[in-house]
Amino acid sequence: MSKEKGIVHILLIVLFLGVAVLIILIFLAVRASTTLKLKPDQNTQYQNPFNKTTPYENPFETYQNPFDQITQ
Repeated sequence: MSKEKGIVHILLIVLFLGVAVLIILIFLAVRASTTLKLKPDQNTQYQNPFNKTTPYENPFETYQNPFDQITQ
């Protein structure tokens, strides 16, 4: 009877480890597939969405010092 209990315990441990490995493999596969989709295309050129005729400042233009216009 004690041999059977030992075998049952070993089978439970093996089953638990198998399920744990399966969960880890599924997690890694899902993570890898989402990581591949999130990579941006490196060959495209960024298009500036700001129109120069609008009253808003374009943060991508070169910096202009506001104190340059003050006369001394």
